[in-house]
Amino acid sequence: MAASILSQDLVGICLILCKGSTRRDLEKMIQKAEEFQNNNNRHFGISRSDFRGLFLVLLLELGIKKEFRQVKLSEIILDMLGCHDAYFNDEGEHWTGRDNEISDYEKCDHYYWYGYDKNEYCKKVMIKKIMKEFFKNQRNPDSTIVMQFLDRLKFNDNILYQCSREGESS
Repeated sequence: MAASILSQDLVGICLILCKGSTRRDLEKMIQKAEEFQNNNNRHFGISRSDFRGLFLVLLLELGIKKEFRQVKLSEIILDMLGCHDAYFNDEGEHWTGRDNEISDYEKCDHYYWYGYDKNEYCKKVMIKKIMKEFFKNQRNPDSTIVMQFLDRLKFNDNILYQCSREGESS
């Protein structure tokens, strides 16, 4: 069964896993996601390997030819927010809506794909704009500042559960 996660939710997930550190390398962040999945019997996407695969796809799309441990989260946050969502299916992981290919508002009628009602989805669209502005102005903010920022946006550990599914795969 296919799954989708909004890019702003993915950024929130990454930052929660890294305790607000944008300086964390992708390998450590992905390991935290895998640890969460294993410890809580959950998965992001449709299988436990999808989270790692999603970032491999992103680096390939961006032309970044480095290993995960060589790339900091701060280097890709704005690129993540430049997408509408991540889409997972049997064929693999995909980032959609890059470069305004599909605007957030055009997808507004599909809010239910993400587990939100229409009002929640509209709030998520505004959160994405706020996140973009925040990370444009602060490329490597202190983790305390990031966690305070996430708190103001109502992001906490709940996003890990909201955007993942129970079991090893679905």
